Amino acid sequence: MPSRTGCRLVVQIVSTRCSPALAAAYLGISAGALSCFVLLVAAARGNVTGLSLFFLAAEIALVPVAANVVVNAARDGKRSAVPARHLVAPSRAGFRRFPADFVLDRLKMVTAEVRILDTYSALLADQTRRSAVIAGLQHIVRSGGDVQIILLDAESWVVDQRSEVLMLRDHLSVQLYRQRLQDNLRELYLLQRSLSPDQRGRFKVRLIDSVPGVTCYQLDNRILTTFTPLALCADDAPQSWVTTGSAVGRFVKEAFNDLWEHGADLQEMLFCNWSPSADRNSPCWRAPYVRLDGSGAQYMAIRDPDTAQLVSSRDVIVADLPMDDGTRALQWYRPRPIHEDPLLFAEIELAFQLKYGFVDEGEVFEVVRAHALA
Repeated sequence: MPSRTGCRLVVQIVSTRCSPALAAAYLGISAGALSCFVLLVAAARGNVTGLSLFFLAAEIALVPVAANVVVNAARDGKRSAVPARHLVAPSRAGFRRFPADFVLDRLKMVTAEVRILDTYSALLADQTRRSAVIAGLQHIVRSGGDVQIILLDAESWVVDQRSEVLMLRDHLSVQLYRQRLQDNLRELYLLQRSLSPDQRGRFKVRLIDSVPGVTCYQLDNRILTTFTPLALCADDAPQSWVTTGSAVGRFVKEAFNDLWEHGADLQEMLFCNWSPSADRNSPCWRAPYVRLDGSGAQYMAIRDPDTAQLVSSRDVIVADLPMDDGTRALQWYRPRPIHEDPLLFAEIELAFQLKYGFVDEGEVFEVVRAHALA
């Protein structure tokens, strides 16, 4: 018998016209057993649409959807679902897993537009392809094309939850999963820095704090996509290669546009803003910061000596560093210079290197949250 969570999902299946095979993959039971259960639920709810959907089971059973699950771990807890026949395209237009070399070859032919939506991109996670991907994106922007990328914020509360699920199959620890996200963001940040100001306007990266329900690799008028699986990385799931004008293509574009509107700029999320006081007229600066795994301690680097002296002279400062759940709000912090512990300083330097691609030459302060801003 499905759990209470399973029952809630079944109600969602009936309401959203999801398939039994798709939900069975999620619940870990047979599609036939789930079909019977959903028939009872649908009858109890008087949902004729839900009942009629299951007469399509013969068609749906031909679609290998076991590795594809509709899931959206958004903050509001809503799920997305579409008919299972949209999950895996026919063999002539699909792939068993993310085709990195195929995407890289197509990237070289792009003339106008690239849009990427994922938790992290396997293209940037692979060191053997990373330089070619960066060069390709640079060429597109410098040739007048536009690049828009949406990825998961490495500081998001969802990272811990997502990695716990992936640990069951891929043995992907929280630290390793977070590092993959951070590696992607670092490479994109360094790419942004290499562009001229006008080119940066055509290369935009935004971060979200939820796992996207679908992935999107749009290369001009074609899209490579899959639904984000629950128990494995999206690049290990079957992929569909569709046109932007197809039903699936329009669905993916709509999902991208919605998340783009709710995303936060990469630069805003990689850095923190701080001020010596809560006065609205007080000057405000932006500073790089890191959080050490395990201890959860946060460290802020101040490059300018005069500004560093200002921080040293204050008992507390105001900053919008991320809290444990990944959200940001102005808080009072107590700054403490790091001098005495060379091992700790070396660990902090490595953290800056991994996050930003360079070690910030300045004074480093441990910032400990004092209390909320009144």
